[in-house]
Amino acid sequence: MNIRSLQPYFSADELEASETAEQLAVFYASFKNDFIDTPYIHKGKEVVVAGYTSKIKLFQEYSSSFHHIVTRMINPAGRRIFDCHRANRVHWIKPILDAHESKQILFYKWRDDDKICKEHYFAIHLDFMVILKENSNIASNRLIKIKN
Repeated sequence: MNIRSLQPYFSADELEASETAEQLAVFYASFKNDFIDTPYIHKGKEVVVAGYTSKIKLFQEYSSSFHHIVTRMINPAGRRIFDCHRANRVHWIKPILDAHESKQILFYKWRDDDKICKEHYFAIHLDFMVILKENSNIASNRLIKIKN
């Protein structure tokens, strides 16, 4: 797949700035299909998401990994708010990982302030980054994260 052809789910006119049940259902259906219902292997390891649901009332029916992906941290205390632009591109994660060897993807590893090594996949022309973090609690599995 040519990742240059990736488009957001909803146009700017259709996208709601605050979360709506209808749009969240569309975003989650794609995420669930790509990473929960079907095992996804990336570079020889299964990509897994947190198996527990979010503790945030609005997102209680969704995986906490999904909640993390469609929200943005707004303060050092860890409070997160819905980010409609992140959510509108959640279906880009798998194609970007699939294209990780492409010249369209800048790959690098980075150890964060907590000394956790993360793999970064930056789709340059899309200005969108997927981050995978090694999950030391589950042998050879990973937790999905994205950043944009």
